[in-house]
Amino acid sequence: MRINLGVDDLAKGQLANPGWYPCEITKYEEKLASTDRSTNCICHFKIMTGEFQGATSRIQLNEKAMGFGKNFFLALGAKYSTNAQGKKELKDFDLSPALVGKKLDVYIARGTSNKGNDFNEAKDYAPLGTNSGYKVV
Repeated sequence: MRINLGVDDLAKGQLANPGWYPCEITKYEEKLASTDRSTNCICHFKIMTGEFQGATSRIQLNEKAMGFGKNFFLALGAKYSTNAQGKKELKDFDLSPALVGKKLDVYIARGTSNKGNDFNEAKDYAPLGTNSGYKVV
């Protein structure tokens, strides 16, 4: 078998050192969960600069546990509002293909799949430049 690996192919297999990286959302998709047919929303990221430029990661959020995406939503500009009981809420954030091209800081750690494979695990999120040192122009 003859193979040709381009820049993007090689970057997909690259493991980044744990840390904050400026990332761009490159793909958005929705898939049904195999367990209960609920909807999983998946955003794929690519590191924009530096030694690990092009390395990828992703966030997967299930419709039944969207609270785990709080920092992701805030990093992309969601704002808190206050409900009638005086409690903070996040409302009207749109998970859709319109997120492709958006940029944010992502904390990447080393994850291990249930099959024992290492991967770049997105663990936390912040507005672009907040933690990565990326200069927004």
